[in-house]
Amino acid sequence: MSVVYTQGELLGRGDLDIFLSNSVGNPVNAFAISYALYYVDPTSGTEVLIGDAARTPVNPSVGEYYASLQIPSNAAPGDYRIRWLFRETSISPEEGAVQEFGVVSDAVTTSSTYT
Repeated sequence: MSVVYTQGELLGRGDLDIFLSNSVGNPVNAFAISYALYYVDPTSGTEVLIGDAARTPVNPSVGEYYASLQIPSNAAPGDYRIRWLFRETSISPEEGAVQEFGVVSDAVTTSSTYT
């Protein structure tokens, strides 16, 4: 994991984002897109859904989407995942992508081994 956020941090454009393009590399908007957040249980590795399973991302430009949210101030420090689900057209199969990130206590500085 290479991205770490602190408890209470507000996430926006440039944090948890995804860029979609067609087969020739041109940016395209999805017919449908959503994301879900998960906490990864450190003992079992099991994903625990946090909130809604189909959140709507912000779409500031063609092909660009991001999760706009605030890490709760009481979020458990540890590993998290965001799972994106999207369809190119109404008849396309659903595709997905996963991004991993960490949450650290706001009392901890981010000058750790994470980059």
